[in-house]
Amino acid sequence: MAKRVQSDVVKTVAAGTKIKQKDIRKRSAISRATAKKPRAKFTAYARPVPARALLTKAQLSKNTGTGTNKTGVRARGHQWDGAFIQKVGSGPHVFRRKGKQRNPIELVEVDISKPVKKHTPGTAKKIMKRDYKNLLAHELDYRLRKYSKR
Repeated sequence: MAKRVQSDVVKTVAAGTKIKQKDIRKRSAISRATAKKPRAKFTAYARPVPARALLTKAQLSKNTGTGTNKTGVRARGHQWDGAFIQKVGSGPHVFRRKGKQRNPIELVEVDISKPVKKHTPGTAKKIMKRDYKNLLAHELDYRLRKYSKR
């Protein structure tokens, strides 16, 4: 069930923010159910996604030192005016100046906290209501067939 909740939350958040599902899935985790604790837990971390995750490798390498268009950087429906792509130790990132001065600069990120907080609580209830009966019947049938062979 937790895996179904994870995939549903990831799909809705990705569609709403225009970010790849794999980048949002990296920010979620499932703790498995055990015999002592028969409850799986889904956790979605609402850390912002860096803008470099929205750009392709070709865009990052081609536009290093500049932006992707005249006014800044554009990627998957997001536009950051005054932003530029610069290589740092961990690879190219998208930065923006905080003021008129050369420094300080800030890393450009897409905030996903609102969609994650909006979709996570209701999704678990919705999936439990929709799928629990079928999943329970499937599991009971499997166990009965497994132990009736002995």
